[in-house]
Amino acid sequence: MANELNGANTFHSISFNASNITTPNRTLQIFLMATNATSLSSGWLAADSAKLVYTGSVSWQDGWNTITFDSLFNYDGVSNLALIILDNTGSYSSTNTFYGTTGEARYVYQDAAAYNPLSMTSSGIHSTNRNIVTFGGACD
Repeated sequence: MANELNGANTFHSISFNASNITTPNRTLQIFLMATNATSLSSGWLAADSAKLVYTGSVSWQDGWNTITFDSLFNYDGVSNLALIILDNTGSYSSTNTFYGTTGEARYVYQDAAAYNPLSMTSSGIHSTNRNIVTFGGACD
């Protein structure tokens, strides 16, 4: 939510707090998108304006993990921010744990083929927990 992000900024990275990592090597795409949406309960957000900020491999470790973006994301400081992560590794990991907090998330998974986050065909699962993340910006 916008009130958690402390105003306009240019984000260059994201950090996740992880534990119980048993399948550390993952291939990810990370998208960010400004949105006026305040809930994910009714389905996926229209992600046609999502910006791809990272494509590559991640080797998760227990504790905080920082991913430096391939391209910067200019956040306006007013909108809510949607974080979209596409794991293209090809296998689901149920043991990797990322610390969460009360909030909203929507997720879906399958091993056979990757979903297109810009055109979702599955309704996914609505969750009242979301990852705890921090964004690296110009003022950090």
